Amino acid sequence: MKRLLAATALTLMLAGSALADSPVFNGAPEWTDPETGNSFKFRGRLYFDAAFADIDTTGRSESYSATEMRTARLGVEGSWFSFEYKAEFDFADNEVSAKDVTIEWDAGDFSITIGNQKTPNSLEEMTSSRYITFMERGQVTDAFRLDRRLGVVVSTGGDNYSLAAGVFGGNPNEDSSGSSLSESMAIAARATFTPINTDNQVLHLGASARYYDRGDMSGTAVRVRSRPNVHLAERLVDVNTGADQSTLYGLEAAWISGPLHVHGEYMTEDAEGSADDFHGYFVNLGWFLTGEQRAYRASS
Repeated sequence: MKRLLAATALTLMLAGSALADSPVFNGAPEWTDPETGNSFKFRGRLYFDAAFADIDTTGRSESYSATEMRTARLGVEGSWFSFEYKAEFDFADNEVSAKDVTIEWDAGDFSITIGNQKTPNSLEEMTSSRYITFMERGQVTDAFRLDRRLGVVVSTGGDNYSLAAGVFGGNPNEDSSGSSLSESMAIAARATFTPINTDNQVLHLGASARYYDRGDMSGTAVRVRSRPNVHLAERLVDVNTGADQSTLYGLEAAWISGPLHVHGEYMTEDAEGSADDFHGYFVNLGWFLTGEQRAYRASS
């Protein structure tokens, strides 16, 4: 399956090479055909992480320091008539993992996105890692396994709302080899509303849900586990529920007022057959000392 996604990315790169105009450097080289508007652009990011961990909990005491190439991505993006495409892969940890590998069709009132993409859950998860407050996302996104999967998403949005829903198959980076893919699946949906959306103030409210079925992934039950906001640290929460299916619900809210931004989320997961439900939440607070304001787009 990874080979198929890589072949798709190569096809997109070859298609983009047909643009004849000289490139414009917009963060990276970008080509645009002035007649059709078709475009092609390289994309990528590189994050290096270093941390010292001192853990002292019941039955566990350890200290260590470590470094890692947290993210090393390379890809392409662009447009081709009424389609937009994106293909990006991460080469960190001596592995190649597929990130966004998608083709999106704009039908006017709504869009359809096909490929490897995130399930529509959580403002924190849907925001690119280039724009979140911290290098690591809120812990609940990790604990409840918000991730990318092969699927189809239908979405729409306006000046003060967004709606998205999708059906997904397996994760090509999980229990897959060659052209095969696990039979795990998910159904997810998200709705957001922005009652205040002015030039210097934004109030964002949202809710999402996800149903997950692990399918034929034998020996891999639904797990709830998370690191303490540092990817180099060991997981301090790790629970094997023994469940085959689970249902996740999430609430989200964010407030922007000039250089101040506050963002919080709450999630709960019901693992079928487990004696307990699992809950988690986080709050982020940020202030731009030099007066800038965090950007926000209600439609997405």
